[in-house]
Amino acid sequence: MSMRQKALERLEVPTIDFGEKMRQSVLDKFIKSGVDQHVLDSLVERGLTAPVTLLFGSKGKQIADSLKIPMHIEHVRYDSLGSPVRTIDALFVPIASSEEIPIVSSQIKYFNIQTQILGTGDWNDPAALDQNRQYTDGVISSQIRILI
Repeated sequence: MSMRQKALERLEVPTIDFGEKMRQSVLDKFIKSGVDQHVLDSLVERGLTAPVTLLFGSKGKQIADSLKIPMHIEHVRYDSLGSPVRTIDALFVPIASSEEIPIVSSQIKYFNIQTQILGTGDWNDPAALDQNRQYTDGVISSQIRILI
């Protein structure tokens, strides 16, 4: 569950609510930071909410923080297993033996983590992978040797 939470937090983009009353001094900060006057006027006029990345670019959160502009973060419900996690590129899962394949792979599927599973040579058990193919499709395993 902790892994789900960390992965889904990456999707949380802070926003700025222009429906709230803002002082002119705050609006001036937007202009000085490069936000187009027409965009700003439209957001204020319509009382919209805009992501900081739209206003300031990829470093929007840092810029808004430095300007002390109030932001809102709509938190993703990480405990809702209906929402798939797709922000993890790959997950390295070393196991002690192939008997752990059904346990580990079913838990990854249960927590709706959709990623590439990477494993050690213990994952290289065609029979176990075939029996659990609904969970193990696309597993990549490698024989890793550590020399001491």
